[in-house]
Amino acid sequence: MPHLTLEYTQNLAGVLDVTGALRAVNAALLATGIIDAPEQLKSRAVPLDSFLVGNFETGEAFIHLRMQLMAGRSFAQRQQLGKAAVAAVAEALKAPPGLRVQITFEAGEMLADTYQKLIITH
Repeated sequence: MPHLTLEYTQNLAGVLDVTGALRAVNAALLATGIIDAPEQLKSRAVPLDSFLVGNFETGEAFIHLRMQLMAGRSFAQRQQLGKAAVAAVAEALKAPPGLRVQITFEAGEMLADTYQKLIITH
């Protein structure tokens, strides 16, 4: 049930292998043992064409990871997932000198009462 969204600023398009970063993050999250079914983890990346970090026009970039989990994970588990995800993205990033990149993570909760899922197999 976890959903992961990796948002990245467009100035990282040439230095971030987005698919590789998603694979690395998924592997790191699964390695924690907190997510028990690999097929439940759904990840996607969203490029941000318009962005601003403070008032800086150049030399700044960011990657923000947003993970939605079914309610019930402990604070320590969410922290562990965040550390694993940030480390995996940092490892996958090949930023050029002079570019400062902020990598951030947040974990939110989905309520089982309102979450809907339908699997269709053809």
